[in-house]
Amino acid sequence: MNLREVQELFFGLITAPESVPKTLEARGETAREAVERIFAGDERMRSEERLDAYANMYFFRLRDVLAEDFERTAAVLGEARWHNLVTDYLLVHPPARWSLRWAGEALPAFLRGHACGAEGPWLADVAALEWARNEAFQAVDADAMHVDELVDVHPESWPTLTFGAVPGTALTSSGWDLAGWWIGGGTEPPAEAAGSQVLLVWRDAADDVRHEVLRGEETEAVRRLIAGAPFAEVCEAFAPEGTGEAEAEEAGRKAVELLLRLIELGIATLPETPR
Repeated sequence: MNLREVQELFFGLITAPESVPKTLEARGETAREAVERIFAGDERMRSEERLDAYANMYFFRLRDVLAEDFERTAAVLGEARWHNLVTDYLLVHPPARWSLRWAGEALPAFLRGHACGAEGPWLADVAALEWARNEAFQAVDADAMHVDELVDVHPESWPTLTFGAVPGTALTSSGWDLAGWWIGGGTEPPAEAAGSQVLLVWRDAADDVRHEVLRGEETEAVRRLIAGAPFAEVCEAFAPEGTGEAEAEEAGRKAVELLLRLIELGIATLPETPR
């Protein structure tokens, strides 16, 4: 066997759903002979037993990494159910990227269709919030804008002015009061939210990940603003179509206040259009 074939054999065995001995039993005598020929063994541990030790370490490393990324989800489930969830998850979504940072990318969606998610229908939303917070923490650094940078913007430029958000900024939604649950330590199931609770997630200037509840019309305004929509469209989120001049002015005031708050929180980034 050449080096590539040896690597493929090794990787296939340590990532197989079953133990190495069971996998070799299913693959037949030829596979077992290849392992004995290529991988060392002795009187204490046969070659397939040594490979099985690697396979166990591989799984437990993944399980522990995911438990770090989804600390509260894992705590709610408990050790045994978390172990079973991760086992089922990795069978469907084995790591496919160069870093374990992304190993849990599909876990929130997977949990929605899993028995653990059926027992606690709010758990998938908790996992989605934890994943958003992980992404915010690991996002690349970027400079947020300062309010002084708006001083020289010409009034006629405001309708077409666009903004962005620092990397890692995200919105998550849930039918449960995850904000209150998070503050309370997450020991009991969360209460149902009045409608859909939308959380803005970001990393602040001190590198602390934060989230806060958005309410009513500001949710759509934030969505538009961080997506780079023209500021006129951000204002329209506060004013129903066909409103009068006074209502339009009030919508503009609310949009400016929202922008200033996002600047203060260290979320908004520099305008992308000429001033």
